Amino acid sequence: MFLDRQERYRWLEVRAIPEKRADRSMALNGVFMDIHQRRQAEEALKKEKERLDHIIEGTGAGTWECNLETGEAVFNARWAQILGYRLEELIPTNIHTWHSRVYPPDLQKSQTILQKHIQGQSDYYYAQTRMKHKNGRWIWVLAKGKVISFAEDGRPLRMFGTLMDISQMKKTEQQVAYQNSFQTMVTEISSDFLKADSANMDAKIEAMLKTAGAFFGADRAYMFLFSADGKTISNTHEWCAPDITPQKENLSELPLDSLSWWRAKIMAEEHVIIPDVDKMGKEAALEKKEFQKEGIKSLLTVPVTNKNTVIGFFGFDSVKRKKAWNKGQVESLKVLSNILADTYQKVSAER
Repeated sequence: MFLDRQERYRWLEVRAIPEKRADRSMALNGVFMDIHQRRQAEEALKKEKERLDHIIEGTGAGTWECNLETGEAVFNARWAQILGYRLEELIPTNIHTWHSRVYPPDLQKSQTILQKHIQGQSDYYYAQTRMKHKNGRWIWVLAKGKVISFAEDGRPLRMFGTLMDISQMKKTEQQVAYQNSFQTMVTEISSDFLKADSANMDAKIEAMLKTAGAFFGADRAYMFLFSADGKTISNTHEWCAPDITPQKENLSELPLDSLSWWRAKIMAEEHVIIPDVDKMGKEAALEKKEFQKEGIKSLLTVPVTNKNTVIGFFGFDSVKRKKAWNKGQVESLKVLSNILADTYQKVSAER
């Protein structure tokens, strides 16, 4: 840097060529070029790059660059981290590094979106896909990008973009969608039960079991009621998914003395979650034997009460596979159980 006449420092570039003179002395022939504006632009570009790097880092996004002709791809460390890797574990990187980890049906959709962008039908590439994490689970990611380099004939050459983990956002979306769907189902069931009477009560309970069983992905939905003397319990209503063997006819007037563990749970107004029937303890040996006979792998039940008295239970079986019922499903089942109990009380009062 040099001082100019206004005593301001300016960037200059000196270029010189050595010249050997006849007297064997050396001289330099060169030029001074004012590169102050260029250096200012470079500094501004450097600061802007640092600013963008900080912004990207703050968003938790990974970055990617892809050569559309050769398939060469460059990812940053955050891109790899989103998938559970260190960047050096993925090197050398190319477009296969990405595509090989995308859930196949999602890859087809994202390729369609990409082609539309390349053909100029969209300003940006924007695709939500599932990608396989290093630990084997599928995560949701959002890829955004744009073609920024073209050949003279208009062929797209290079794309740049970002990758973000949106798994939590997707989970929230699914929870909201579930709640909306559940509320719609509850409204429909409640409206239908308003028309219930002693003549159509059974049919409406069967309809509710079918709707709820399908909604929760159960193989079998049912209602059991205690006998008037409280000594036996019977499967009074049942719905079964296709290819599932009904059990209602085999579960009439079961003596509660032979199901003491189960009876204690229900009478204490507890919900019962059994994710794996085969792992039930010795204290529930009789119940375990009965459930295995029915082909049940997992089940969930909640009590049904009438005037603060437990009159039976309402629940779901999973027969085809083991199922881990969650607390949200338990609470949802309790809502349906309350609707059922209120309707049962109303119809009983009318008889």
